[in-house]
Amino acid sequence: MSTESDIHLGDIGTEYKIQILDNGTPFDPSDASTKQILFRFNDGTIVTRTATVEEDVDTGIFYLIYVVTSDTFHTVPGEFSIQAKLEFADGSIYHSSVQTTDDGGNPLTIAVNLDTA
Repeated sequence: MSTESDIHLGDIGTEYKIQILDNGTPFDPSDASTKQILFRFNDGTIVTRTATVEEDVDTGIFYLIYVVTSDTFHTVPGEFSIQAKLEFADGSIYHSSVQTTDDGGNPLTIAVNLDTA
């Protein structure tokens, strides 16, 4: 999972990217009829968001992408986890591993802003 910077309550524009692999090999999820990222927040709430597909043409690696567009998304401070979900027309459903850290190995955390603490 990659983000560009710290995540804070009310942030808009945060981009979540989950690398899509099948047994360690890059996999193109474009044919999936449903592409989602699941978020489990610190209070146990699970939120599902529709994702888009992006390919890194230099590496051939595919990602599911979700960009936060509302200040009501990051409302629960603390650690959280994410997971990709793909559904195909034949009824098959696949989930990625649950991710709890960013690319740097830091826990995925929504921080409280100093002016709202």
